[in-house]
Amino acid sequence: MDENPEAEVLNLLSDLEGELAAALNSLGGKVPKAITDRYYLEIGTYIHRAADGYLVLRNKGRIDASKLLIRPAIEATIRVQALRKKPEIFYQIAYSERLEDHKWLRPAAEKAGMPYDKDPDPPGWNEFEKAFQAEFPSVPLNRTKLPLRDAAVIAGLGAYYDSHYRLYCQYAHAALRAMGGHSDDITDPEDTRTMILCAFAALGGLMAIGAESLNADSLHARVDRLSKSKSLSFKRAPVAATPNS
Repeated sequence: MDENPEAEVLNLLSDLEGELAAALNSLGGKVPKAITDRYYLEIGTYIHRAADGYLVLRNKGRIDASKLLIRPAIEATIRVQALRKKPEIFYQIAYSERLEDHKWLRPAAEKAGMPYDKDPDPPGWNEFEKAFQAEFPSVPLNRTKLPLRDAAVIAGLGAYYDSHYRLYCQYAHAALRAMGGHSDDITDPEDTRTMILCAFAALGGLMAIGAESLNADSLHARVDRLSKSKSLSFKRAPVAATPNS
C-alpha cells in the first residue's frame, strides 16, 4: 500500500489539535480579564472541534466530507486574527451577529403568530454595551455590520479571503463546481495546510488570553516550514466499487 502523501501534514495538524486541547484545559478556572476573552475561548474551542472532526474524516479517507469543515474554520480564523489586530471591532462583530439573528427570529415569530419588535435587543445587550464602553471608553458604538472581507483586511488576510475563503465557500454553498469535484485538484493539496493555519491561529488567540502552550515554539517552527514549502503532490486513491447488495 502506498504511503499516505498527507501523513506529515496530518501529523502536524494532530499535534496542533492536541496542543489546542491542552491550552483550553489550562484556562480552566481562570477569570477573564477582558471583554474579548470569552470570544477567544469560544473560537479556540470551535476550531479545536473542527480540527478534531477533520482528522477523523481525513484519516478514514472521507476527503469530500472533510472539506465541509474548512470554510467555517477559515471564517473563525479571520475574526480572531482581526480582533487581535483591532480589539475594538468586537462590538461590530457582536452587532453583526445581532443583525443576522433578526433575519431568522422575525420570520419564525411571524409564523408562530407572535409579536416581534422592529429591532429588539437580545437579552443582556445593555449590559454588554456598558461592559464594552467601560473597556473601550474612547470608542464609539459602531452599529453597522462588519463584512467578513473587511475583517479579513483588518487581519491582513484580504488576499487569503479572496483565494482560500472564496474557494472553500463553493463547498459550503453546494456550488456546481464543488459538487462535481471540479475544484478538488486545487483544494485537495491545500485542505490540511489550511486547517493547520486555522488551528495555529486559534492557539495564538488562546495564548493571548493566558493559555499555556508548552510546544508553541516547536509548532511555530513546523508551521513556518510548511508555509514556505510547495504544495503536496496529492492524488486520491481510487475508490473501490461498491458491490451490489
